[in-house]
Amino acid sequence: MTNTLIHIALYINKKDVDSFYLDVLHGEITRTFELSKDVSSDIFNIDKNVKVVQVSCNGIDFELFIDDDPQLPTFAHVCFYSEQAQKIKERANQKGYRTHSHKNNSAETYFIRDGNYNLFEIKQERNTP
Repeated sequence: MTNTLIHIALYINKKDVDSFYLDVLHGEITRTFELSKDVSSDIFNIDKNVKVVQVSCNGIDFELFIDDDPQLPTFAHVCFYSEQAQKIKERANQKGYRTHSHKNNSAETYFIRDGNYNLFEIKQERNTP
């Protein structure tokens, strides 16, 4: 079984998009969108709309959650593909960890928190039916 890293999500200040991710890392903005308050609350337990900027920096993709009012919990999470995505979610449920399933474009994504509130977004491997 091989896992594949998709992106690294970070919680950042608006000024850092240009000054750090574009200027320092020479990244390129690939997409921007706003995460609705409802989805933000369901997945991250943060009750607000948030702007998200996706930046590709020479092969490393970042999903940057923009908020100049830092707080806990955060939007930070690790996201990867796995052939075992559903089984991982089932094992997490069996062990009593908090999980959330989200369907987007007919693909199921699983969000799983560890005991220290670190969040993992696990997507079913693309080549798996």
